[in-house]
Amino acid sequence: MLERWRATCQALRAPADADAWFTIIEALHGSPVRAYHNLTHVAQCLELLEAHRSAASEPLLIELALWFHDCVYVPGTKDNEARSAAVGVEATRALGLGEAAGRTVERLILATRHTAAPTTADEALLLDIDMSILAQPDARYRLYTQQIRSEFAFVSDADFTKGRSQFLAGLLGRERIFFSGPLGGLEREARANIRAELERLTG
Repeated sequence: MLERWRATCQALRAPADADAWFTIIEALHGSPVRAYHNLTHVAQCLELLEAHRSAASEPLLIELALWFHDCVYVPGTKDNEARSAAVGVEATRALGLGEAAGRTVERLILATRHTAAPTTADEALLLDIDMSILAQPDARYRLYTQQIRSEFAFVSDADFTKGRSQFLAGLLGRERIFFSGPLGGLEREARANIRAELERLTG
């Protein structure tokens, strides 16, 4: 992952020391509680972006946002995205990329709150990449659900079932889960996985 980070910074022509920021990224994602929201997730997001890079207007800033979009993650809190965005902005500035880049990275990371429909094609692509786990084959999806349960190990089974079921029902209630052209086709698989998980949770 260090070499991947270096490649990102080289492509951005960032003049500052890139390795120092990778140390921070690695430390933030390295908490044992992060069964899913870790650097493996970041790597998978970057791989998917690479496959659909031509659909992005600012692919390098999407890439930078993906590195930082979950850098702050405390299960159960509501300000993870805002705090992650703040770190992303600080990194963008420290790397010498300018205020405009910082504002774009901030906007992209804040979009991962998934509370509103994306307002740009780049936001749509980033959100779909972040949510693509929902459309994975059954075995991978089940592993993901186990990883999320592990991250919420401090929550009782009853409370987790209630909260997770509400989250999943909310997803099913949306008109769309995926918004971009490249990944819009994941809708059917994602909804099937979500319904199956809901059935398992509610018995």
